[in-house]
Amino acid sequence: MSIVTLTHKDYRLIRVDPDLIESLLPVLVPILKMSIPYSSGFDTVEGMLDVMRQSKRPWQLWMMLKGDEAVGAFISTIQNFGDERLFQFEILAGVEAQSWILPMIHKFEQYLHFMYGVTQVSVVGREGWSKFLKDSGYIPHSFITAKVSITPDPEVQAQLSSPIVHSNGDTVLLEV
Repeated sequence: MSIVTLTHKDYRLIRVDPDLIESLLPVLVPILKMSIPYSSGFDTVEGMLDVMRQSKRPWQLWMMLKGDEAVGAFISTIQNFGDERLFQFEILAGVEAQSWILPMIHKFEQYLHFMYGVTQVSVVGREGWSKFLKDSGYIPHSFITAKVSITPDPEVQAQLSSPIVHSNGDTVLLEV
């Protein structure tokens, strides 16, 4: 099923084989549902599952178990930037996080460095995670904003339906 990466008291962090996602839905969906109320309408369970199913980037699914009960999950990617190797947490969800993230984060970072040559770790998630991870040395690094809903503008949609070809050969979809 997976590789147990770290343990702390009753908690086990496992890396899940991506081929097993569908079989883990009964366990994974309730965890993902926990994060929906905090997503400002940005996330849906199906949307998060689509990211996991269709992502073009290589990613890993991680689950935190307490005994046999799933209490957390996240996906991650590893990206190269020059000589640096970045591990990025995405779509974090779970309960009792203070009981497993803070005690395990340092050793997890060491694991990432040893196994994958990771030199940097970032977390893409809600602002609450930055407050939570501050004591482990994480600092705000980037700013991401989101617009939850874009309402179609009939005038702009009409312009997009009728591109303008200029005398120089440029095809312009929209003029401001």
